[in-house]
Amino acid sequence: PYPLGVEPGNQGKGSGQDDDGGGEAGGDPWWREKLDFADWIDALKYDALKKRQVWKSAQVVEVGMDDAIKIKYADSYTEVWTKRGSDDIAPGGSKTSKAEEGWREELNTSSFIDCQDTYNKWYNATVIDTSSGTFANGTEYKKVHVAYRIFCPDGDKEDPLGRRFVGWSED
Repeated sequence: PYPLGVEPGNQGKGSGQDDDGGGEAGGDPWWREKLDFADWIDALKYDALKKRQVWKSAQVVEVGMDDAIKIKYADSYTEVWTKRGSDDIAPGGSKTSKAEEGWREELNTSSFIDCQDTYNKWYNATVIDTSSGTFANGTEYKKVHVAYRIFCPDGDKEDPLGRRFVGWSED
């Protein structure tokens, strides 16, 4: 679950001042040099409600020139450029709690979720299938097939297995 074989540390959350194993404070910067497309890291993000920066899980979505990487936060569509050597990034799982991010791993067939479509509209949805995959760097991930529907006896539609539901007919 942790990219590049990084094991989570027990550093504090949210301060930005802890030694993350690769900043100026010391440690081994090996993980920064190996960052690549689709790797998961922890990164600082400003939280308007808390009025401070907090650590969030993020994924590398582009690798640029001069040690620049573009990251996308797991909890939003926000993408930002940063440097590999920035103190605002840390190894995946070292600043965020596993409980905070781990709910996705618990999803299975028939799980009820709220799901956002590509137009940013939220729907009730059901996981109808799960599978796994592996990124080019060897990191494994879980895939879920989501249908914008909720199964119920009073549903006005029926799937190929005869289960009644409300929501979208297309998977």
